[in-house]
Amino acid sequence: MLPLDGNNIQLICEIDEQGSFVGNKKNQRGLWYAWEPRLKRIVAHVFGDRSRKTLDKLLVMLPIVRLSLQDSIHAQ
Repeated sequence: MLPLDGNNIQLICEIDEQGSFVGNKKNQRGLWYAWEPRLKRIVAHVFGDRSRKTLDKLLVMLPIVRLSLQDSIHAQ
């Protein structure tokens, strides 16, 4: 996670997921990350399965005030 000093900083992040499998296709794994395009940095990431539960783990790492979903979420 990107260290921030507590100042009034507004992060506008894009959240994405990259999926793959380990061993066989039934063993799906995902990397979820929050990208801040102005800083050109990943500000938080989490590894896990490709589910909403793993996405929620990422979201609690971010100080979100408003959330806007641009694309459909593939997680169930």
